[in-house]
Amino acid sequence: MFENTSRHARLRDILTARRLELQQDLRRRVRSGRIDQPPGVGDAADGSEAARADEVELAMLETEDDTLRRIDDAMVRLESNAYGTCFTCGIEIPEARIRALPFVVRCRTCEEKREQGRVVRKRGIGADRSSGKLKFLEENPQ
Repeated sequence: MFENTSRHARLRDILTARRLELQQDLRRRVRSGRIDQPPGVGDAADGSEAARADEVELAMLETEDDTLRRIDDAMVRLESNAYGTCFTCGIEIPEARIRALPFVVRCRTCEEKREQGRVVRKRGIGADRSSGKLKFLEENPQ
């Protein structure tokens, strides 16, 4: 029991630290938002470049916000003792993996298997296209 309590505390510390880091970064980004140039200053290329920079910044903010939500979900799972073990196989996820991805839900092995399944399905879609080409060639011999 002592070991589980200690692991629980370490996992909570990892989540809390990452959450605080993300919150601080989000606040910093929002406070330092770009101030638009007055009308007539710069040219169209400057405006286009600034618009792209704004889009990138917004995408980064959305990603950090999503990560923050995922960490909040992980904290709920932690408090219900459903955090730190693989959803698929049930083994403890190593703390090094949790430090890297605090919202992780699968061990590395199960995540790799899941990703391989995605690749196989994508290849299957491509294979359908290839077989379609072959069918075309069969219908239209040279």
